[in-house]
Amino acid sequence: MVLLAVWTVSFSQLTLYLCTLTALNGNSSAGPDGLPAVFFKQTAYSVVYPPCVVNMCLQTGEMPSIWRSAIVTYTCLQNGFT
Repeated sequence: MVLLAVWTVSFSQLTLYLCTLTALNGNSSAGPDGLPAVFFKQTAYSVVYPPCVVNMCLQTGEMPSIWRSAIVTYTCLQNGFT
């Protein structure tokens, strides 16, 4: 299991995503997002963890505690604050 703050994702889920991304045909055209399959093949090890965390959030209905903290900065525009 991989630990992120007090958040675990199973290696089987990571392996599933990794195998799916590396099995893509690198010669295929870009999908509806405009990114070619070769991009996902080359960045598979970098992009595999975030979908697993999001999937765990949807399955459990909980989010990692670190995601609940944010620094909010107000920006003053001509018409007021946004």
